[in-house]
Amino acid sequence: MSELGTILRERREHMGLTQTEAADLAGISNSFLCQLESGTRAGRSVTTVAKLASALGLRLDALVGASVRGARPDGE
Repeated sequence: MSELGTILRERREHMGLTQTEAADLAGISNSFLCQLESGTRAGRSVTTVAKLASALGLRLDALVGASVRGARPDGE
């Protein structure tokens, strides 16, 4: 699991939200949130990361940093 995925999952669970509820709050698909949490997809879009930060009450800089640190060297 990626650092971003861990942060998202822990915060979502702390808030008592399902993946579907959190995805709805952020305006993204449940499958995309699942991929982010599992680390199979990087959160490369600052817009998407900002939506997640807002929905989960997190600081944007914490998620952007986690997203950048978790990005693969080939850009995927």
